[in-house]
Amino acid sequence: MSNRFSQFCILIFLLIGSSFVYANGQTSELNETMKKIGFSYKQIMKAKTTDEALNAISEMELLIEKSKVLGFKPELKDKSFEGLNQVKKQLDELIPMLKAGELDKAKEHALKIDALRKEYHKLHEPPSFWELLFGK
Repeated sequence: MSNRFSQFCILIFLLIGSSFVYANGQTSELNETMKKIGFSYKQIMKAKTTDEALNAISEMELLIEKSKVLGFKPELKDKSFEGLNQVKKQLDELIPMLKAGELDKAKEHALKIDALRKEYHKLHEPPSFWELLFGK
């Protein structure tokens, strides 16, 4: 085996390994909290009463604050907080609708939260093998 080929194989191995380390580093208490936020969102969307939706919103708000304390990678912190604050703003807009008994209207409005989730989750996706190899 040539020396160049050996170096290439080692480089590939390191790149693949580093992508797994990056991905596994994301599995933390923060990751679990984010999953719970997603579950609370689903509870809002499945709610049959305004009280159920309000309870899910309260839980989601607590989890949002908890996630801010748990911390994000420094390079993602500002954008992540921006996304969480936008979600909190959407939750704040749901409360008057629910208190007025407008459950369906609130659920329709809550779809904006899912759009925010999709937008901001892109920040936290690990780079693909090809991005690691060739850059973005």
